[in-house]
Amino acid sequence: DLGEVSSIAVSPDGNFLAVGSCQHPKSNVKVWHLKTGKLLHTLLGHQKPVNFVVISPSGLILASGSNKIKIWNLEKGDRICTLWHSTAVHAAAIGPDGTILASGSSDIKIRLWNPRTGQPLRTLIGHFGEVKSIVINPDGETLFSGSADKTIKIWHLGTGKLLHTLSGHLDEVKSLAISPNGETLFSGSADKTIKI
Repeated sequence: DLGEVSSIAVSPDGNFLAVGSCQHPKSNVKVWHLKTGKLLHTLLGHQKPVNFVVISPSGLILASGSNKIKIWNLEKGDRICTLWHSTAVHAAAIGPDGTILASGSSDIKIRLWNPRTGQPLRTLIGHFGEVKSIVINPDGETLFSGSADKTIKIWHLGTGKLLHTLSGHLDEVKSLAISPNGETLFSGSADKTIKI
């Protein structure tokens, strides 16, 4: 029994499916091997609904988030580390080389971490509402964040500098996706629109 499914991620190589649950006390992450259909791991430890699961481009690391972020070895199912914001974490993304994890929270901050060690790298502050969505450009240079403040912000990952603010949604920006070539950004909002 999965409980209520809150998030799904597939590894880039197509080998693993991770599913986050949001029904406490069943809040967990289950990992399947897609080619065999075998359940590999049930990852426990979240006390709140699992808001997201993301898998690194290498397929070696899985991050799951609720009130905390837990980093897992995807193949073994072992927990590597636990990361904290001061409030609920809504979104995360792992950079293309697997050396940066970005997380967004109700505390209106975006935190950058080394997902292999849990070391904090930088905090990005610029939104005026909860950070609801995050995506990293495939080139690893820029990060896009969507917020309850109705904006999308574009950040330079290396320096943490805010490059641009995109406006136009009339409600919170709940989801972001970027094309594989990194040239087109898609945003979904509670205003019932998708913008490109």
